Amino acid sequence: MKKINLLVITIMSILVFSCASDDINPEIITSDFFQTIDENQLITAEIGKIEATTNDGKLSYTIKSQSPNGSLALHNTNGILSVANATTFDYETNQTITASIEIKSKSLTKTINATITLNNTDDLAFFLSDSKAAYIAAADNEWIYVTENEYNTLYNNLNNVAVHGSTNSEFDYASDVQLGPFYGWTMANINQETAMPDHSYVFAFKYEVKGNNIANTQVKQSSTSNYSGFNNVGNTLPIHSSTTSKTFYFVIKNNNNPTTDAGYMGLYKSDNSYLSFKRQPGKYYWSNSNVNDLNDDNYGSDGASGVRWLHQGLSTTQKQW
Repeated sequence: MKKINLLVITIMSILVFSCASDDINPEIITSDFFQTIDENQLITAEIGKIEATTNDGKLSYTIKSQSPNGSLALHNTNGILSVANATTFDYETNQTITASIEIKSKSLTKTINATITLNNTDDLAFFLSDSKAAYIAAADNEWIYVTENEYNTLYNNLNNVAVHGSTNSEFDYASDVQLGPFYGWTMANINQETAMPDHSYVFAFKYEVKGNNIANTQVKQSSTSNYSGFNNVGNTLPIHSSTTSKTFYFVIKNNNNPTTDAGYMGLYKSDNSYLSFKRQPGKYYWSNSNVNDLNDDNYGSDGASGVRWLHQGLSTTQKQW
């Protein structure tokens, strides 16, 4: 009799447990995803994990839509969200990146939203390599040395970059490099094609020069014309030397002084150096001292056998530091 009762109890327990299991509704427990990270992320960098649980088998994750398109990647089984396109993680272009994410179990589907908010960081520091530490340590408005590769990297990667002073083709023009006078003077190439757009920030500069312990060289800009209204851009360039004509490259830390109209590039060349030039069509304004206004009658070279002084500034209308 005891054996029969034990059998009955066992059967009843199985039936009760079975019924209880059938009463559990399948569900996916999750919520919208929010994350804040710095801009300028590297491709494949992990952003975070979509948290979800279920009593309905294994979960799978899929991006159904995203903006900007192609920004994000999502692991199908573990829900880890990562960077798919590093160029879209740019605060000046996209302050937020969003996605609609579908989560599936054996019998259920649930959709959540993901929002990634970008912190604004210094793009110049991000794209510098050899000179990064010196740039970070520099004071505002201080120019630092950079390499040719770093200069070109900034040119190719910052937004809305424009070239002023001398174009790349003028630097590369097929004629011999020659040297100008030894004394200090202010000059500006006459070239409307390299005028700065309104509200431009100068952030980098290069020029070709020869001299020992060259000091007091000053980058200038004007919002008036290429012969008047020049103001200094940051501090003077750091001391530099070369026994031959050499191109030096510089970046300025945190320039907060844009042009207030269309702008023009100028340069005060210190008195113990020889500024390089190439003979090619072109004219320039000049003065034999460090001044802010050049006489519009005081210009050199004619269009046939002219001179292009080899100096160049990079600017952007979008402050990215």
